[in-house]
Amino acid sequence: MLFRSKLLDIYRENLAKLFTPTTIQYLYASNENDLIALHDQYVRDFINGGVIKQVGFINSRHTGILDYLSVRNNLCINGRCKDSDFLPEWLSTNSPILDQPAATLNTMQRIYLQFYRGLMGKKRYLLLTSSPAIFDPYVTRDFLTEANHALQQTNSCLLVLTTDQSLLNANPNHAWQEPPVLTLSALTK
Repeated sequence: MLFRSKLLDIYRENLAKLFTPTTIQYLYASNENDLIALHDQYVRDFINGGVIKQVGFINSRHTGILDYLSVRNNLCINGRCKDSDFLPEWLSTNSPILDQPAATLNTMQRIYLQFYRGLMGKKRYLLLTSSPAIFDPYVTRDFLTEANHALQQTNSCLLVLTTDQSLLNANPNHAWQEPPVLTLSALTK
């Protein structure tokens, strides 16, 4: 038991060194099937490494957003609604959008909601699985600019799983052409 606990500590330390806070990391998959497989593998690795509670998920298909709740209630679903200085004006405490049902949000607003919900919940890692069909270059740039600004005020890291090679080319310091293996055995060596 003690040995497993020590392994998990080492895993968490090495994961934190790999994906440093306040950064956006771009992890490449060559096609949509590989993207899904990478996402699924990382989820298993986070579970096995004991960090799944530190992970927030951002996905256009499986949002975890409860449509019958207001945007405010979805944003604060983790029970934390303080320390929200990083929220943009359109999601600030006085914004009328907060009282709307989440069902009224478009796809991109749902992506933003998931991102900010993860930050509000103080998630250490935010795992975004991006599909080029959803993110055109301008929308992607706007989201990543806003996300980068918000991350600077937190201890979170955004992991972008993507098939878009241009994102890696534009961000070579935080790009993973070959995404790292996050298994317990790989990160505890």
